[in-house]
Amino acid sequence: MRVLLKYLRLHAWSVFWGLFFKFVETMMELLNPVLMARMIDEAVSAGDRGKILFYGGLILGNIIISYTLGVLGQYFSAKSSVGFGADLRLALFEHVNRLSHANLDSLSTSSIINRITNDVAQVQNAVFMFVRVGTRAPFITIGSFIMAALLDIEISTVFFFCIPVIVVGLFLILRKTIPIYVQVQKKLDGIAVVAQENISAARLVRAYSKQQAEMDRFGKATDDFRSQSLKVGRLSALMSPLTTLVMQVGIASILVIGGKRVDAGFMPPAQMTAFITYMLKILLGMTILAHVIAIFIEAFACAGRISQVLIQQPQISGSGQSEDTNAHEGEKTQGEGGDAAVEFENVSFSYGGGNVLSDINLTVRKGECLGIIGGTGSGKSTLVNLIPRFYDAAGGSVKVLGRDVREYDPKELREKIGFVPQKSLLFKGTIRDNVLFGKNYGDEKVKRALKTAQAHFALRGEGLDRAVEQGGRNLSGGQRQRVAIARALVREPEILILDDSSSSLDYATDAALFKAIRENFGSSAVIIISQRVFSIKRADRIAVLSRGKIVGIGSHEELLQTCAIYRYIYESQTK
Repeated sequence: MRVLLKYLRLHAWSVFWGLFFKFVETMMELLNPVLMARMIDEAVSAGDRGKILFYGGLILGNIIISYTLGVLGQYFSAKSSVGFGADLRLALFEHVNRLSHANLDSLSTSSIINRITNDVAQVQNAVFMFVRVGTRAPFITIGSFIMAALLDIEISTVFFFCIPVIVVGLFLILRKTIPIYVQVQKKLDGIAVVAQENISAARLVRAYSKQQAEMDRFGKATDDFRSQSLKVGRLSALMSPLTTLVMQVGIASILVIGGKRVDAGFMPPAQMTAFITYMLKILLGMTILAHVIAIFIEAFACAGRISQVLIQQPQISGSGQSEDTNAHEGEKTQGEGGDAAVEFENVSFSYGGGNVLSDINLTVRKGECLGIIGGTGSGKSTLVNLIPRFYDAAGGSVKVLGRDVREYDPKELREKIGFVPQKSLLFKGTIRDNVLFGKNYGDEKVKRALKTAQAHFALRGEGLDRAVEQGGRNLSGGQRQRVAIARALVREPEILILDDSSSSLDYATDAALFKAIRENFGSSAVIIISQRVFSIKRADRIAVLSRGKIVGIGSHEELLQTCAIYRYIYESQTK
């Protein structure tokens, strides 16, 4: 919760003015029953028209001032809550983008989306209710009690019996509901997961005629959510009736006691009317407070989920140095690194269980093309993920251009690398937007990158202005891969990593792509991961991985003679 408060402090003045106007509005509102009682006792009973108009004018003026203050309080409560929600949502999004892959492995996409949208909205609503009525309810309750006590202290003792009963009841309900609200949010994440999977894989679901099975799965997720929501809803629903029941008993007691005092002449009838009015205001305040507490319970659970993300620190050791220092030292050490672009020295890595990589020693020189091949789960993608420091090696060191990757500022390191992951992800926009990806290299460089990536289709028709739908769903798999490769090439990186990024290309296009990259980016170190021998056979060297270890390295011809695993892969694809 403390993590969230710093974003609320940015809007402290809006919160202050919202609370101030609501407080003054409440105080003005509490004067009306007293003014009404005096008008009845002093003016109406005596038939004094002048005093009736005087007190009527005071009451009317008080109402107008209260209304104006209420509008101002409403404005500042909305301003503070909306501003807080916007800042928190932006901070959460920025923080998620700073987290390492190791952090994101423990957070599902649907859970992150729910926290950025639904959870932030719940916390924002809680801030709004706190400023708007969450403070007005205590003000009006305490103020009404004080005003009633000033009228008659003896009858006011009824409150001392009512309030403890309400407080104890609310505490017991809160104790039960907070853990359930946490489960409700988790169930909501489950709904989002099923919905996201079905929308993303709609064609697959239809192809296997699994619509009914998926509807049943979604129905089960919604039923789980509904059962938890009903459970917490039933408990929360007890708060308002409990408050009303206790306060109504209190009002009945006041009527009995007050009636006797009026009959005995100890209390004027008008004063008794004012006293009941204050009692009803206390009832209203306690009812509102019970409603606000229900909102706060849900917001508290959501705030905890948001804090879980915000308190996470990127799970990569070493903070690097300032960008200017890194740039200066980078110039100095590039020469010291010789012609080595990437070096793995006794590298090992684990996701938490056994080692995925063990004793990796490998050097990729500038201008060299290295192919990496191996069975599924052999550690190919994990190996190249260590280069841009998506993960930190558990043992040994990874060096880029002669420097350990831990010494780089992450942004500076990744500026040197062009990375194309296994899954080609495109964003809604145009071909130009997706290739430039926020940079401004100019159309000529974009066209050159597209030609090198064999994405000639993107230069026909509408050209660079061709629309790309979300996820690139209006493009084929091969087209998406080629645009993704162009996005890496347009940066003219010193190190180019293609992680099985040509799997959807035919052999002729794949060969043309390899040739174009060698011709146009001959000074770059190129690392190609592929399951297909054809895609890497022309590489200068090929590293063969098996169970996280390099079991062979050399040219295509050399490996056919010396590496049984490579020979088996080759023969399985050619015979």
